[in-house]
Amino acid sequence: MSSLASVTAPPPLCRARGRCSGARPGPAPRRAGPYRAVRADASASSTPRLPETIAEALDTVEAHFSSRGADLYAATPEVTAAVRTMVASKRTDGKTLSEVLDASDGVWEVFDMPHMRKLSSPARVGFKPVRYTLRNRKLRSDVRFKVPSERGVMDDAGFGGWLSAAGGVKVSTKRDDAVELFFSSFWVARDGETPRDPPRSALRSPEERLGSGDALVDAVGNAGFVSSFARFPLHFFDEERGLCVFEFPPMSSFIACKRVAAVPDATKF
Repeated sequence: MSSLASVTAPPPLCRARGRCSGARPGPAPRRAGPYRAVRADASASSTPRLPETIAEALDTVEAHFSSRGADLYAATPEVTAAVRTMVASKRTDGKTLSEVLDASDGVWEVFDMPHMRKLSSPARVGFKPVRYTLRNRKLRSDVRFKVPSERGVMDDAGFGGWLSAAGGVKVSTKRDDAVELFFSSFWVARDGETPRDPPRSALRSPEERLGSGDALVDAVGNAGFVSSFARFPLHFFDEERGLCVFEFPPMSSFIACKRVAAVPDATKF
């Protein structure tokens, strides 16, 4: 489950900037609302143009999400480029990390996670959704996986299920720009539209024990959880739009999430 928590959180530039020989500078990009301009820092001409402003980046992300939703495998190079611009802005609504956590209650789903695509695609395993539910700094992670049939990664055939964990999130004590996830309960479920509630939530007394299968999964998850892989620097947070971007340092990869709903009252952590 450590790997789940960890793997479970960029375009031609010359024309955009008017700096190539013989090119005339174009009009300055419009700035929307309070967002400040963030210049792209990319040199590869083969990659999509980085949006010139954070407003452009947010518009790209919002348009993509409204049409494709939280699908890691539908993220385009333009979306990944927009996420890079969001990261470059370092904008967190002027909030401290602690204030960001206090404003983060909700159901979040990942819509761009390049390292997950890179690792899972060769194995032809799909992960959708990658979901984090937060309430009062309690955290629940639910990831649906699919091992495909011969037709494709996310078709209706094949084998699948849910990988889940529950714990919490806090400001890191190791670095002042990161949050830390910690988990104390791990479980799995058969495939279906919704994940299973934590098995511990069904226990009627402290003396009651988990079934043998649930106990084994929980023990393996706790033994395999590596806290150093669950430390994520936060690079972007927009409370109003419900967007955040954090980093998975071991692979220098950015994980972009969208708040998709409020936490249902019946949610168990």
